[in-house]
Amino acid sequence: MNASINLTKRLGIKYPLLLAPMAGVLTSAFSATVTNLGGLGSIPISHIDFTNANSIDQLDKLMSKYQVRDRSSVNLNFFCHEPVPEPTEVSIDNWKQLYRRVISDEDVVDRVRLFTPSKSFKEFETDEAALSRLLSCLDKFRPKVVSFHFGIPASSTIAKLHDLGILVFASATSLDEAVYLHKFEIDGIILQGFEAGGHRGNFLSDADVDEKLSTQSLFVQVRDHFKGEGPFLIPAGGIDDGAIVKYYIDNGAAAVQVGTAFLGVRESLTSPFFSNVGRSERRNTAMVDLVSGKFARTVRTPFIDALIDSAKKFPGELPGYGYRYNAYKELRGLNKGELDVGFYLAGQNYYSINPDLSIEEIVKNLTKDL
Repeated sequence: MNASINLTKRLGIKYPLLLAPMAGVLTSAFSATVTNLGGLGSIPISHIDFTNANSIDQLDKLMSKYQVRDRSSVNLNFFCHEPVPEPTEVSIDNWKQLYRRVISDEDVVDRVRLFTPSKSFKEFETDEAALSRLLSCLDKFRPKVVSFHFGIPASSTIAKLHDLGILVFASATSLDEAVYLHKFEIDGIILQGFEAGGHRGNFLSDADVDEKLSTQSLFVQVRDHFKGEGPFLIPAGGIDDGAIVKYYIDNGAAAVQVGTAFLGVRESLTSPFFSNVGRSERRNTAMVDLVSGKFARTVRTPFIDALIDSAKKFPGELPGYGYRYNAYKELRGLNKGELDVGFYLAGQNYYSINPDLSIEEIVKNLTKDL
């Protein structure tokens, strides 16, 4: 049995198509539509703090809007980075000076509070009550997949997920990371190419030594290393039509993960921006860490360009991931100026988005050659 048939049977889905867990883009109803069309929908839940008793209600609310025949047919996605130290006064002041050069109303920057970040999955593991609460929720819903970005949890936690019958997936950006994940009995590896949109999932090496492999190069290297004996391989990045999907499936991929192709549909929370892509001046993308604290591929808007330029003139220590990201989000809510301070994460080929297509039509285009 080939990898694609094996995985689709285990997941109970028709097509080897996974919706990327795009936080800030997806709603539960959006994801449910993909599942109902034969793929596997994803729900990003890295914003839920399981150290808080209210987290159970938050997840219940998300899942209540995930209207599919079998609610276990879902991928629940967590961020699993190392805990971030509290920012220093110097880094906080640097952040404010950086943004004062970009935002015309300096008072907006001064009003931003710094910054309580969302907790990493790794922090739940060190809190007995939080881990118990989280595992209880997962036991209730029994999702087909739990996936991790920026790293993986402890072996003991992975074993507990397996005991619940859950497949564990994780992102890799290099062969070294894929080999590392296999040692921890990860079931599926999301092979995130450098052209992919969203946050770069590297966790063994930083940007200075990132080989920046394309999705195809990364897939071929990892596939040839495992020789069909390893985990499920799921390429992600630059996949926007049926011919590309067919290439990966024919060459040993178990499935593909797609995100950017769906950004323009009306159900997308960022559709007002991406629905105008074809009617606006073409812009490049850039891999930047200035907004969130971790590198992510985003569309280069005047805001992003100004931020990059400001950082060149004013380099310095900044708050870490989470602290910096929450500060930006608060600033975005306070900003009333003419400058659009949106952070529009997308892959390099985002300009091929057709905003006139529905989710159903996109799924048909992606799967028509299978």
